[in-house]
Amino acid sequence: MTATCLALVAQGLPVAVLSVAAAVIEPGFQIATVASGIDNPTAIAFAPDGRYFVTGRGGLVLEYDGPTDPTPTTVIDLSTQVHVAGDRGLTGLAVDPGFPARPYIYLLYTVDAQPGGVAPFYNDQCPLSPSGAKDGCPAAGRLSRVTVDQNTNVAVGGEQIIIGGTYWCHQQQAHAVDHLAFGPEGALYISSGEGATASFTDWGQHSGAADAIVIPNACGDPPAPAGSPLSLPTTEGGALRAQDLRTSGDTAQGSGAITRVDPNTGNALPDNPLVGNGIPSDDRHIAYGLRNPYRFTFRPGTNELWVADVGWNTWEEIDRIPNPTDSTIENFG
Repeated sequence: MTATCLALVAQGLPVAVLSVAAAVIEPGFQIATVASGIDNPTAIAFAPDGRYFVTGRGGLVLEYDGPTDPTPTTVIDLSTQVHVAGDRGLTGLAVDPGFPARPYIYLLYTVDAQPGGVAPFYNDQCPLSPSGAKDGCPAAGRLSRVTVDQNTNVAVGGEQIIIGGTYWCHQQQAHAVDHLAFGPEGALYISSGEGATASFTDWGQHSGAADAIVIPNACGDPPAPAGSPLSLPTTEGGALRAQDLRTSGDTAQGSGAITRVDPNTGNALPDNPLVGNGIPSDDRHIAYGLRNPYRFTFRPGTNELWVADVGWNTWEEIDRIPNPTDSTIENFG
């Protein structure tokens, strides 16, 4: 996430957008920089009318009128709300399919505060991890919606929080909330890591690096209350959050999962696989058991969902959800 420009590459095909960092141009292709000077661009989304939006990891949302527009408009600056540390930042962006009649863009990021707290708190620092490891500084994810003024391309009314609180609680800086996209049927899909560390086998035993101040069980993972240490074999913290749906007696959270929601309310869609099972907190889920599903996409012409799940030291994983609305909820392990 360190590239600072966007490029268009074409060979008589639909335009694609990618980073130009270390790009290898195949014969017959051309490459041209269309935007530069962006601070760590993380996502790009096109509106049906040709406008496109770009998010910077630090919380800035930019609008371009098209590929030939050299000067972006700042839609909104959420830098005081976004925590930039480890894998965290403003990472998800989606444009409403009904744009501009529905003039909304949707944003997914980690809040610069302790779970359930008020930002800014960490101010993009992590005092609990002085070693620089991706550990410590518990926080939570947020899904919000912004209304774009059609004359100025600037946000009006600030952001509307659709899903907040501690639904995506992340004990560590790695594996935070990830990607955001609309499905072909108009539902909004969200992916999130399990909020565990990338540094060691994490079952909730640490809150930070070895030289950090420890906050035991900041996410309140069962069976211990928040502030109380977890221990084997009963722990449900760390990477085990990805299996939250397999345990009863606690509210199901969105960490380590793919969720499918109504973009107006953030509630589950009535045809989600677990709706009606008597456990309302898991109704948003369509898949779980994921480590860090950083990006996903729909197979063109279908509603098949293909998910890129970040691995560890041995392999990476690509997962397929054949039908997000069937009666099966996939567990990827």
